[in-house]
Amino acid sequence: MLSSHSLELKENLSSKRKSECSTPPPPSKQPRIEIANIEATTDKEQLDTIFNSYLYWKDPLPDISSELNGIECPMLSEKVYDQIDDLDTFFQDFVDCLKCLLIHGERQTAVNLCLDFSAKFATSFELEKEPDEDDAECHPFYEKLFNFILSNHNVRSQAVRFRVCQFINRMLEEFNESACISADLFDKIYDAMLERIQDRIAAVRVQAVVALQRLQDPTNKECPVIKALVFHLERDPHPEVRRAVLKALGCNYFTLEFVLVRLRDVKDLVRRQAYIFISERVHVRTLSIANRVTILNLGLNDKSTAVTTMVQSKLIPAWINAMEGSIFNFLRGIDVEGCSDIAVQVLQVWLKTLNYKEVTAHLSMDGENLVTIDTLKPEVALYWCTAVGFLHSEGVHAADALETIMPEMTAFGKYVKDFVIAKLSETDEMEVLSMEFTVGKLLEMAQYFDLADEAGRLNLRRDFCELLQNEKTSPSLTRTMVKCISLIEPNLDVRITKLLEVISELREPLTQAEVLIPEAEQRKNKLEIAQCRVQLNELKEELEHAVEKQNFVGAQEIKQIIVVLETKLNELCSRPTTHDVEIFREERDDPLTLLKCLSIVCELLKNSPMLKLTKELDQLLTSLILPCVERIDPAVRNAAFEALGCLCTCDLELAKQRLLLFVQAVQMDHQLLQITTAKVLFDLVQLFGLASFEDQESGTSLASVLTDLLDNEDVDVQTIAVEGFAKLLIASRIESSMILSRLVIFLFHPLTEENVRLRQVLHVFFPFFASLDIANQQQLEAAFLPTIKTIQKAPYTSPLAEMDITMVVKFFVDLTQENLLVSKPEVDHTIHDQLAIKLCTESLRFPDSNESKVYLKALLQLNMSFSNPSNTRDLHTLVQKMLRKMKEKSSIRLVEQFESIVKKHLAPPTEGLADSTANGSEMEIEPVVTSSSRPSKPRTRMLGSKQGTTLLMDTTGGSDAEISQCSDVFFSPEKTSTQKEKTCKKSPEVVVEQMDSSSTTSSEKIGPSRTRRQVNPRNTVVENLTLGESPPRRRTRSMRSTVVSSVDEDEDVIPPTPPRSKAKSTRKRR
Repeated sequence: MLSSHSLELKENLSSKRKSECSTPPPPSKQPRIEIANIEATTDKEQLDTIFNSYLYWKDPLPDISSELNGIECPMLSEKVYDQIDDLDTFFQDFVDCLKCLLIHGERQTAVNLCLDFSAKFATSFELEKEPDEDDAECHPFYEKLFNFILSNHNVRSQAVRFRVCQFINRMLEEFNESACISADLFDKIYDAMLERIQDRIAAVRVQAVVALQRLQDPTNKECPVIKALVFHLERDPHPEVRRAVLKALGCNYFTLEFVLVRLRDVKDLVRRQAYIFISERVHVRTLSIANRVTILNLGLNDKSTAVTTMVQSKLIPAWINAMEGSIFNFLRGIDVEGCSDIAVQVLQVWLKTLNYKEVTAHLSMDGENLVTIDTLKPEVALYWCTAVGFLHSEGVHAADALETIMPEMTAFGKYVKDFVIAKLSETDEMEVLSMEFTVGKLLEMAQYFDLADEAGRLNLRRDFCELLQNEKTSPSLTRTMVKCISLIEPNLDVRITKLLEVISELREPLTQAEVLIPEAEQRKNKLEIAQCRVQLNELKEELEHAVEKQNFVGAQEIKQIIVVLETKLNELCSRPTTHDVEIFREERDDPLTLLKCLSIVCELLKNSPMLKLTKELDQLLTSLILPCVERIDPAVRNAAFEALGCLCTCDLELAKQRLLLFVQAVQMDHQLLQITTAKVLFDLVQLFGLASFEDQESGTSLASVLTDLLDNEDVDVQTIAVEGFAKLLIASRIESSMILSRLVIFLFHPLTEENVRLRQVLHVFFPFFASLDIANQQQLEAAFLPTIKTIQKAPYTSPLAEMDITMVVKFFVDLTQENLLVSKPEVDHTIHDQLAIKLCTESLRFPDSNESKVYLKALLQLNMSFSNPSNTRDLHTLVQKMLRKMKEKSSIRLVEQFESIVKKHLAPPTEGLADSTANGSEMEIEPVVTSSSRPSKPRTRMLGSKQGTTLLMDTTGGSDAEISQCSDVFFSPEKTSTQKEKTCKKSPEVVVEQMDSSSTTSSEKIGPSRTRRQVNPRNTVVENLTLGESPPRRRTRSMRSTVVSSVDEDEDVIPPTPPRSKAKSTRKRR
């Protein structure tokens, strides 16, 4: 074996190098090797000269590298190999030189150059074959060299295993794309590299992955190489191995599923390589819309700058070019109506790559800077709005370009009005929904209008008010228009007046109706007509007599009377004979009208800060809102409660009067109304404080009502409750260690794994809350012990027993670090100093219990200051007491470690305590077993592509729908095949927790499931997405309302009750 011979080689080389290195190197301008000078006496000396030239020069010069590439293969083949007589002797000499390279584990340029040279020389015999030559026999030298390399791939030396795999890579890389090798040799390389891919050294596994790149068959779903690569892509603990797999893995619908999962990898380099894989090997049309949106969402919102830069500079341009270079085709391909936020992010990235003229060139404008209605689609409206915002943000440099796509307000209002009326006449619901999205994007442009144009602003407001009064306008479009009116009308009084007029017109519109005329009135009307006609006949005769008598003055007077009578006769004849049309105002109370009116009220109140309860709003409350609260229709009632909640934020007395109504709705109404009323209650507490709503006479405890929401069976209501308590704690409206304990249990509870929103809120809340003030860290300290006790005392059948208590302990320790605070207080002890004494005291209660071991491990994680000598002495006393009481060796060992830390601070401090680091061992990966009987193998096997095989880039001859239908597999990137085992969701204990000491509630339990979930042993870490941090808020003690828990600090915290999941499956016992 090579391992025994390598020691001799090292000794010989060390002595040889000392003698050769004593000679000065040649000048930098002279070449290292000259072909004419290679005329040695033996083959061995010639090989030594060549290999030493590469090996002993670790920093090759630029002018020499080109010469080396030119002489490497021809020089050996013509000057050396053609002159030898004995192939075995030459091979042995060549191998002796190659052994010197294989024992070098360090990454050196000289060794890599020698390996490149050796690989090119060995493969030159195979490359000299004719292209059409179908010969299964390899060149003897080539075959013997591979046999030697493969026979030493599993030696003990790590360096040799690494260099063997690296040399095989170099030899396979020298073949062209259509090269073939012997089937026997193919199988030998295949078996050896499948074994080396299980090596315990990550660098060796990386080289084995690269070697397997050209041995895979992406067209075969059962290819063992692809299965082995996918296994390491999913489970290998080292990021470089996962990254190498992404570079080498062939692309098909099976491997694409696992690549999409790597978009959530914990290492940014792996995520970046996954995006490179998708951009280079996957055509955008082969992806479903959901996968496209997921890829863009994760990439554009990634925390790593390298990942976002790669997505912006490579992935998005590649996808747009694949969509025939049209940005509108690309936007249509990611569903702008359902994912407008992602589409806006993509547009903002893409617009930065264009100049101002190119930004405006994509829009076909008319003379009034308006897009023609025929071409106005959702993607065009989104692009128009985003382009206006982009040019507006560029400032004066883009002012000229902005004027070419920014219309006047008067023309814009008429344009929107005509577009909406034309689309409302259509019967297709999808067209109407598309119109609402388009109008919504157009109205977002209102924030960029020049409000100094008074006439244009009034005309735009008039057009929008007319659209609001249209019967076919939907409530969602109504809300959008009210927001726009709030932007273009800054005067609050005028805005309220105009919108109240719209509500009045909607509730009591002008109505025309035909009324039957009574018979007496009909006879009277006929009699008046007859009398007028008789009088006209008489006057006409008198007129003739006056003319005959030439009494022209009298004739003129008679003629005037005739004109009056004819006018009266025409008026009488124009009256209806049987029916009359009456115009009056009729009150309408259909659900659509009420919902539109309530939507206007809600948006008016939301967009009017510092609004007080005026007479008009009070009249609106009694005439519209309160009657709608009693309606049966769920949508109307929900909108009415939302409007009532907005009004209550304007007046505390009104909020107190209607508090019971909200409490009854949040407890007993349907889900949608429970969510709305829960938001209202939390907003009222945050605005006015909890003490304002505690009514001792009625016995209503708002604190207990809000706490009960944490035990609600609905996931959405429970999430709203968690988010509400987080806001109250940050705003210092409540102080409760019990609530904090329950929120921590929610964060680590196994049944909340799929509730992404809840965990995102808590992951952002806890670090921000702990950094505000030391008082918040004191609340977390008070919640530490009850939380640990709750988890420890949970029964075996409870989901709490599956929680990782070490993670919970580390979470508390990290949150109570002193360096986390924004402003450090001047105190003589830290939170960890106080927590250490509590943990020691609790450990003494039950010295050898599992709970005590958890406390002892937590003690070693604390970062104590030891600034108070008295506390240090008390701590040392407690440690000595623990050593006397504890009997188990594991507990005593932990106490002794903590004692050594405390003893260092009993005397005057000399040296700082060094940080302890844990040595992580690399996971041992089981080899992939392939026990399938092989069919009769061919004489030659074709190698795969060097650039990475892909089957997802050729999309000629098919649309999105056709390609999606013909593709056999489309997986969501959330889970892989090993992640698809669903676990049954167990219902934990449902208990009602008290926040106020004056009220008591009994806890009731729901029978938990008796099965337990098996812990997933995978090492793959998926990175979580977090919400943006909120800015810190100033705390004032005057605003804080203390919430007293009904249980003592040492008692267990009642666990929260996540709702049951709808999808259930069996669980295995651990």
